[in-house]
Amino acid sequence: FAVPLDVARMGSLVKFNGWVQFLDLKMMRNLWEPTFRAFLSQTSGTGQPAPSASRKKRREQQRSEPKMPDAMKFGLDVLKEAPHLLHLTFLAKDGFRFWSAVQPDYLTISSDALTMKFGATVDGVWTVVGIVDGGIGDAPEPWSINPVLDGVVTAMAGLREAIGRPKNYWGLTPIAIYAPLVGVAQAEAEAELPGSSPA
Repeated sequence: FAVPLDVARMGSLVKFNGWVQFLDLKMMRNLWEPTFRAFLSQTSGTGQPAPSASRKKRREQQRSEPKMPDAMKFGLDVLKEAPHLLHLTFLAKDGFRFWSAVQPDYLTISSDALTMKFGATVDGVWTVVGIVDGGIGDAPEPWSINPVLDGVVTAMAGLREAIGRPKNYWGLTPIAIYAPLVGVAQAEAEAELPGSSPA
């Protein structure tokens, strides 16, 4: 019942082959601040004091380190409390891009183990079956409710733009992500068959 990607609409069941990349923001929960500070040090040209530097010299260098701007501090506080989802992005062979937030409990391997094994991009081409649930392009303009709630809506829209689905990615609820598993002996035997072509 899956439809081709070029005719898929909201609610369509799709099946495609492509590449999978994932990002577990849960791992960043306690790393946002060190990352921001490292970024500030790099952009300002200051680094960490050398281990051999005297205590006085280290104190002087710490005093001269750039202070984090208030706007950056506010952004950091927001990021610490924002939802730390497991993001999956898919690049289909014909160029379509999909974004999904998945429940780590439904994986057959933990997201931590995935990160340690692959980094961010999972090896190989995978088959993905899922339901399209988000369109590309700018989000619809929210209607006004009252000044307080309008501020919350604006913040939610900003969070989506910062750490949510990019506007040039379709939304997808994946049902299954799989790849055929072929053992080395089987692959070698098939490659030696007359008239067979390598997989």
